Amino acid sequence: MAITFKLRSSIADLERLNKESTGTNLFIPSTHHRKEEKMLKGQLFVDQYCEREQFSFIDYVSSGFELNFMVAVDFTASNGNPRYSDSLHYIDVSGQLNSYQRAIMEVGEVIQFYDSDRKFPAWGFGGSTAGAVSHCFNLNGSPRDSEDNNKD
Repeated sequence: MAITFKLRSSIADLERLNKESTGTNLFIPSTHHRKEEKMLKGQLFVDQYCEREQFSFIDYVSSGFELNFMVAVDFTASNGNPRYSDSLHYIDVSGQLNSYQRAIMEVGEVIQFYDSDRKFPAWGFGGSTAGAVSHCFNLNGSPRDSEDNNKD
């Protein structure tokens, strides 16, 4: 028979148990009808206590941190033939964005304001470059610079 305990304790109590290297007793009510009788079923010891401040997105940004956005596009055959509209890579002649383009644009439109150079490295994998399948290649065609082919 498994017994489940619900423990209500404050963070201060857990910290105290850790500092004092003491435990606290866990009781369950007796099966008898008298409420004052309790049975000891175990003890709780806090072996380690660590309190950390949880920073928010706003904390990071207001402190000057920047976010970087890297684009990675899957060109493997499982995405379908890019000449057909059911492919994730299909380029619609009407200009409608495909799923990849929409996702990149939507995330990029938010992230751009938190990246001072607003340059986003874009990589592909599983596609054919120079006649061979490559597992990692720059989408801008440069063998070296992943962010921009045009130097300022």
